[in-house]
Amino acid sequence: MTVAYVLHFYLDEPNVEQLHKRNFTSIDWAEHLANLGVKVVLIGRFHSSIDHRENGVQYHYIADNLPPRIKAHHVAYKFNRKAIQLCRKHKADIILLHDLNNVLPLFQFRSSLPDVALLLQDHSGIYRKRFQPFHYLNLPFLDGLIFAAKGQEEAYVKRKLTTADRCFFIMENSSHFKPIPKQEAIAQSGLTGEPIFLWVGNLTRNKDPFTVFKALAILKNDRWKMYMIYRFDDLLAEVQSAIVKYQLQDQVQLLGPRQREELPLYFSAADYFISASHKEGSGYALIEAMSCGLHPIVTDIPSFLSLTDNGRIGDVWKRGDSNSLLSVLQDRLKKPSQSSLVQQHFRENFSFEALARQTLQCFEKVLERRKND
Repeated sequence: MTVAYVLHFYLDEPNVEQLHKRNFTSIDWAEHLANLGVKVVLIGRFHSSIDHRENGVQYHYIADNLPPRIKAHHVAYKFNRKAIQLCRKHKADIILLHDLNNVLPLFQFRSSLPDVALLLQDHSGIYRKRFQPFHYLNLPFLDGLIFAAKGQEEAYVKRKLTTADRCFFIMENSSHFKPIPKQEAIAQSGLTGEPIFLWVGNLTRNKDPFTVFKALAILKNDRWKMYMIYRFDDLLAEVQSAIVKYQLQDQVQLLGPRQREELPLYFSAADYFISASHKEGSGYALIEAMSCGLHPIVTDIPSFLSLTDNGRIGDVWKRGDSNSLLSVLQDRLKKPSQSSLVQQHFRENFSFEALARQTLQCFEKVLERRKND
């Protein structure tokens, strides 16, 4: 089986080495799929044209004159034409494109390569109605859609843009983080509290820190502490005011941004990972936390339900409902955390090895259906 992994966006790095370091999700996916015996050809846009082979994967980077993150109306004819030529050269059985809201390339690929299975992977988890005309024109050409979680496909099936049997569910990313011994992590990070809650997420409306504050303010335990790591602080002033309003100055600490390589230290030192997100394509911070065995306490959105096996691993509460969060916290603090179970669950279902196996099964089903149609 030969798979062409086609990327229409790129990270504006000076060279391929830096690009691969930043874009580790795509690179690790390709390498682990190659380890299963699949011939993987990664074709991507970049500021320079470069061909090279590394760790079993053939890379073709193609330069064009469009910006790194192209918009929905950009068609990238030059890149598409060269990508199609490469798919023919490598005799691709499957082409995997990305982002449901950048669908204009579909017709060009389908009309040029009618005998090749065409799949599209969603990376937003959100149905955007303004793209509906594009979807009606292009999505019927697909052999399948890949979503991160069950439930994200519903809007597309309801509008008859696809059928349920053409939808597949594979988490879009994983993590290489490993846990650090807890006492060592506590000593190095300086975190204190019984228990220690950790927030890793931007200060935005969608992340909803205020619902968390409201629940924690009522929690009958004055020994807990919550540490908040974030990159974008859109609501910093409001968050600071809310902390004062709920009298949480001694228990909530705003840490601000941290380097990515520092995160395993915090994930390993904490007892619980808290998220109040209303929408997520997947949830990178949650995935990385779980790879370190950190017990999740998260909202009931599709991607989090997928990651927690519908709340079997960790705890799930109703988004936007502080009473639901409070009830979960009160119940959880009477029980031990599930650290070892969380890490095992992650390894078996969401490691790069696991995602590669799930992807291969998806590809095999698509090719089998084409064979039988």
